[in-house]
Amino acid sequence: MLFGWRKKARKPKPLLEGVTKHLIAVAYAAVREYGAWLEQQPNGLAICDETVLPSPKETLLNSLIIVVASLKDDDPMREICAACARMLSQFQKDVDAEPLLPGGVTISQFDLVISNVDKVTVSDEELLLSMLVGNPDRKVRYEHFLPLVASDRKRIGDLMVKAIAHDWC
Repeated sequence: MLFGWRKKARKPKPLLEGVTKHLIAVAYAAVREYGAWLEQQPNGLAICDETVLPSPKETLLNSLIIVVASLKDDDPMREICAACARMLSQFQKDVDAEPLLPGGVTISQFDLVISNVDKVTVSDEELLLSMLVGNPDRKVRYEHFLPLVASDRKRIGDLMVKAIAHDWC
């Protein structure tokens, strides 16, 4: 001890009081699985059904809260985990099997044309354009979910701020 001063014991973080090491390990495993899954996802703008997530949405959110709260204040993984938590807002109930995109055209439809771009004919380009213009249902559904996504993003963002600040009292 320098100059005989005692190191002050760090107060336990209120969020983690009563949380077992096993539960923290389970939370870390869920977050690792979610992170690996996120790396494989093609489009951050898509609104997807929450059933495509590797675990239930609220389970992932609670796991991310535990992980963020358990990390040291200067650990850069805190912000990465908080950003991944906010990405959960893109996953909503009852979306569809196919993700919703801003233009209304599905990823698979774009992929089909883009992967064969050297073989695309004028009629294919017209078909893609007609899909963009003539697909109001999916575009309307996308716009229907936008307020839900925004509200969820705020809710999750507020939870992450509390987890980072250890402000759960």
